[in-house]
Amino acid sequence: MRDFIHLSTHSIYSRCYSTATVEDIVDKAVSLGMPGVALTDKANMMGVMVFFQYCKKINAARHSNFKPIIGCELNLRQSESSDLMSQITVLAKNRTGYENLLKIMNDSCKDTCFHTAFTIPMMLEQHGQGLIVLAGNLEGGIQDGASQNRIEEAEEILQWCKQIWGDDFYLEIQRHPAEQGWNQDIIEKEKQANAAILDLASKYGVNIVAANHWRFIEPSDAKAAEAFAKHTSGIMDKPRLSGQEWLKSQDEMLALFEDVPEAIDNTMEIFEKCEYYDICSEMAVPAFPL
Repeated sequence: MRDFIHLSTHSIYSRCYSTATVEDIVDKAVSLGMPGVALTDKANMMGVMVFFQYCKKINAARHSNFKPIIGCELNLRQSESSDLMSQITVLAKNRTGYENLLKIMNDSCKDTCFHTAFTIPMMLEQHGQGLIVLAGNLEGGIQDGASQNRIEEAEEILQWCKQIWGDDFYLEIQRHPAEQGWNQDIIEKEKQANAAILDLASKYGVNIVAANHWRFIEPSDAKAAEAFAKHTSGIMDKPRLSGQEWLKSQDEMLALFEDVPEAIDNTMEIFEKCEYYDICSEMAVPAFPL
């Protein structure tokens, strides 16, 4: 059986988005027999230390080597004056990448006039070493361009990413087959985006990776998550979710992507690229002469 791990994950630190705690995420991934999991909260890394220390605790208790992969879903603006924003998922594959991601996040929080942290291409170009980049979800520039028939725009972003990260750049495909009563628009957008993504991947020689843009842990949590999504968005008159955004098992993901097994295999390729590194350090206290 093919192995699979989740690389696009959101905890309660993704404000007004997910209902899952960091501990819930790790416990579920461990119970499914996954060798690791990523944490990629939206525009912040506030849960990273909790995530790392909990994985460390689990490993000590179970004598295991469960690997925490640290990342973030970044809001990307074309320039500081632009109001056009897309999303990319960034993973730190080593300590250098982790430190660069911290620099990017620190810079992204310096300007609060947009009420959300964002970064610009120049910061990613300057601090791109040690990072793995996934062209994110339907809100990502490539997927959004592909689903809206703006292929030239999608190609421009793709070529920029490939130039910087090379083989450490991947195109995400997602499948959330919504049932009746849930948000059916997601299905059509994903079908259109995925078809274009597969064409672009073939044209430019970019690897694809399977992802489930999940927001809760169990299928039984779907209605509560939908109510939460409606409340936080203020849109009450139509479904917000597909009902499929739970943390799926390896078998469930394999069934969804059985026609593109390489997208499953590439999650493990990324897993192998990511080192286990310690992010804990002694507290830096300034010395004052008495």
